Amino acid sequence: MPKIPKKSPSPKLSTPSQNWLPLLLAGAVGFAGAFLLLKGCPFSRMSCPVYSEICPVTSTLGKVEKALGQNDLPAARTSAEKLQDLLANRMPDLSQAARRIAESKNLDQARQNLADFKRKMETASDQPVKTSR
Repeated sequence: MPKIPKKSPSPKLSTPSQNWLPLLLAGAVGFAGAFLLLKGCPFSRMSCPVYSEICPVTSTLGKVEKALGQNDLPAARTSAEKLQDLLANRMPDLSQAARRIAESKNLDQARQNLADFKRKMETASDQPVKTSR
């Protein structure tokens, strides 16, 4: 009589309860990645999506600085006008300081007005926001 070979026991498949940790880790990494992609990194103050209201102001101020660095008064004045419009509703003091840059007659005056704007911007960030009811 031929011998019937014994079937080796099939390898045990791991149960789902034993593989929950890698799945949980993958989910956490995916969630963190999606959050950082949509909202920006909360640990970086320079991240645009987190501080979306100041991004246009920051980029426009950069354009004013760049134009003055290239001795391009008309471009600086145009950017300063846009900066004035961006700040008009929420920060009228800074808006007026930006208007002074836009109304500058020469490069030296524009640079001085830009320095005044930056000083006002620093002092305005130290003050609490006033809300009217």
